Amino acid sequence: MNDERIAQLQTEIAGLRSAIDALAAMPAEQERMRGQLAERERELAALTAQPPDPGDVVHGDKPGGDKVLGHKYNIIQNFFGGARTEDGERLLADYLAGMLGECQQLRLHRLTGKRQSGSEQQAAPQLRLQHVYTSLTTDGPPVATSRPRTRSVAHLRELLQRINIDELSPDVCPPELTRTAGFGGLPEAIDNGPRAGRGGRSMADDPLDQLPDDARLALELTRPELALEAIARHPRLALLGEPGSGKSTALRYLALLLARRLLGEDVRIPGWPADAAPVPIVLPLGRVTKALPRYDNDATAALWHTLGDVLEGEQGLRSGLRDYLKPALRRGGVALLGDGLDELPATASDGGPGPRALVAAALRTLAAEIGARVVVTSRVLPYRAPGDWKLTAEEGWTLRVIQPLAFGQARAFIEGWYRALVETDAGLSAAAEQRAAALIAKLEGNARLVPLTRSPLLLTMLAILHYNTDDIPDDRAKLYEEVVQLLLERWELVRTPGMTRLGLIEQLGSPPGLTLNLLRGVLNDLAFQAHDQPPGDDGRGLLDGDKLRGRMLTFFARAAPQIDAGAAVATFVKALHEDAGLLQGRGDEGFAFPHLTFEEYLSAYHLADRQDMIDLAYPRWQSADRERWREVLLLLMGRLRQQGQKAAERDGLPWLKVLVAPRTKRMGAKDPAQRRRDTVLAALSYVELGGQATFANSLLDIEHDIVAPLRAAIADLLETPDAGIGLADRLAAANLLGNLGDPRLLDPDTGNAPDGRYWRPVAAGDFWYGDDREGDLQPVALAYDFQIARFPVTNAEFDRFIAAGG
Repeated sequence: MNDERIAQLQTEIAGLRSAIDALAAMPAEQERMRGQLAERERELAALTAQPPDPGDVVHGDKPGGDKVLGHKYNIIQNFFGGARTEDGERLLADYLAGMLGECQQLRLHRLTGKRQSGSEQQAAPQLRLQHVYTSLTTDGPPVATSRPRTRSVAHLRELLQRINIDELSPDVCPPELTRTAGFGGLPEAIDNGPRAGRGGRSMADDPLDQLPDDARLALELTRPELALEAIARHPRLALLGEPGSGKSTALRYLALLLARRLLGEDVRIPGWPADAAPVPIVLPLGRVTKALPRYDNDATAALWHTLGDVLEGEQGLRSGLRDYLKPALRRGGVALLGDGLDELPATASDGGPGPRALVAAALRTLAAEIGARVVVTSRVLPYRAPGDWKLTAEEGWTLRVIQPLAFGQARAFIEGWYRALVETDAGLSAAAEQRAAALIAKLEGNARLVPLTRSPLLLTMLAILHYNTDDIPDDRAKLYEEVVQLLLERWELVRTPGMTRLGLIEQLGSPPGLTLNLLRGVLNDLAFQAHDQPPGDDGRGLLDGDKLRGRMLTFFARAAPQIDAGAAVATFVKALHEDAGLLQGRGDEGFAFPHLTFEEYLSAYHLADRQDMIDLAYPRWQSADRERWREVLLLLMGRLRQQGQKAAERDGLPWLKVLVAPRTKRMGAKDPAQRRRDTVLAALSYVELGGQATFANSLLDIEHDIVAPLRAAIADLLETPDAGIGLADRLAAANLLGNLGDPRLLDPDTGNAPDGRYWRPVAAGDFWYGDDREGDLQPVALAYDFQIARFPVTNAEFDRFIAAGG
């Protein structure tokens, strides 16, 4: 079977179907595409209509239906073994039903549990993932939705007006419906950047406006590759994403769709053939790490053991299912969805290979030995950093990075969110559409809020806050603070007609001096302790239940000695765990925060309240797990900005001084790599702290203490190659340097750069002149020396030139 051709056909068919839906105004074009669609569907059917292997058993009373799973697509159930067993089929159905229940729940569903509007309201519904999931896109090659055809420029203008290309922009549509126009055959002098309406270039830059009507060009319409399409197209895939980008959610959503399909539902999965239904196994890779000691660090054995536990349940309630599905692993009837490879410890306690490298090697072995589809997720920064645990193209792995949400995706999510809420919240039915439109308008009209819409996690928080308060904050540190406050304030005294509900302090007996702010300090401390632990299966640190209760016993014994500390601990844990959802039970393992982002923000809040903040923060930034602390340290700056100029001066400035200094008191001179990492963090921290605006009224010498050394450190960073510093970090640092004043650029008053290195001498002599792209090079002799600038002229420099008279 030609797997590559099948994958190509599946992608083309999905693109054609989307294009047919979008071209309602062009019946002739639709009819042509329907013909192409029929051809490809016939070819795909011929390629996939293979007889089963002798060892396979095709079940079902008749073609088109499986007796147990009820699948209408006539799936060849090649995951059944040599003999049909009722136990195996029942166990598989039980497993799929359990996965369906687990995957369809939003992980933040507790956050929507209550509405706050001055009095207790009816509980909001527990939204399901399938009702609000918005397709994610990758950095893969764009998917062509039409075959390029040559037409006159006049015809192309008319065509693009009829299909209203502006309304198919990523800023307007979900990615499935997005269309970007590209042109083949343009003269080189004319820019052929993608034309995507509102989200792309200005329409004044349209290349068609620069050509005569009778010129002929080939038009191609494309859209982004979807994450689920990438998984369908590449049997070995490393799926990267920033924190909160939705990579884990994409795996759970795919598992949900596959489980529904296997259980008999007519479910369309982007990029997947209608009869493709491998058994999904969602595997948090942290569970493999926990199994390593039992197998003397044999990661392959630990991986197989953990797969069995996921299938059968740790209590063995589905005992026998792993053996039943072995043929599925051999024949490609399983999709293994491994989550969080980067969250495993990078090094072992003895300095040897850490769980991350061991588990990565086991995944390579597994992928090489079986025919199953394997997807592994990781955060971007750890994966880009040096290390021997990567999954490489030489071993057959494809790399894809989930892209930030375009505004069309945010729009689709918000509309879906409020539609889903209407299902069980009758009070919203009349206003849901208006509420969704109001939130979209606020986000669209405020440039400061746009970055918050690019992360699925932050967008979900925005929707939660808007649902509860009809308002949203403008920056992420405040956003997290609002969410935490939203949860805790549910325990303030709230009254509704006919009943009185006690707030948390009242439940604890209202001891004098005990406040929610004091309890919040305990919560922050617990988050810091959790983040200081080795990460669990999804990056969160686990809090040992006994230690957690011990910490709280100590707190209540000191803060409220007149009450029963044991009873108070039980009440507080119940409030956090069962009601507010700020702690989640993890069985016998203890507790964890509901999402890594909460753990990170509360840890940052804890650091902001500590007098020894720098002594706690800097050693963690120097450690091998520095990237795990990066978000905490940036949120720390956001928290200090919230607290005002005094806090920024008291704690933020000393932190920046430590980062930009070439040496530390305790360790002496920093090594060059550490200096560059510190410079990046200093640049990002300065921006998070609010930059020059925060210190506009300061009496301190900010220029001398911070700005000048930061400016010099960034310039040095940009001059020095370092594979450990990613492009995104270099760009962020460069943008800040531009705002601070790049010391390498021309100073019109002196005719050179402040560092004296703006001009570079070129000696007289022979050189080649011409365009090497055309092979048109001629030897030329230059009789005089001259100087050339190190950098192209910037907009800022040209503005100064114009201001000086041009």
